[in-house]
Amino acid sequence: MLRVNSFKDVDELVQGKKVFLFDFDGTIAHTERLHLKAFNVVLAKYNIELNEEYLNYIGFSEYEIYKMISEDFNVELDIEKLLAERLEVYLKIVKEYKFRHKLFKLYNCF
Repeated sequence: MLRVNSFKDVDELVQGKKVFLFDFDGTIAHTERLHLKAFNVVLAKYNIELNEEYLNYIGFSEYEIYKMISEDFNVELDIEKLLAERLEVYLKIVKEYKFRHKLFKLYNCF
C-alpha cells in the first residue's frame, strides 16, 4: 500500500518519473462515486452500505473514515485489512471504468 507521510516519501515517489499528476478529486476526474462504490464493496460483509452518509466522511483520511464508520455504525472494523482491501477494489474499479477524457488512457501505464 502506498503511504505518503513526509516530504521524503513524496521525493522517493516522484524520483525518476517524467510526469507526476496529483489530482484533488474533481480537478481532472470526479471519482468520489468510484470511492463510494469501493467502500460499499468492502463494507458489505459488515452489512453497511453508505449513501448520503458518505458525504460526512469526504475530506478525512481513509483510516479516519473507518474509525468514524466504526463509531457511527457501532461495529468493530479491522481497519488495516479494510485499507488494503479497498485499495485493491478501487484500483480494479478504476481500471474497468470508462473515463471520457483521453488523459486517463495513460492510467494503463501503471
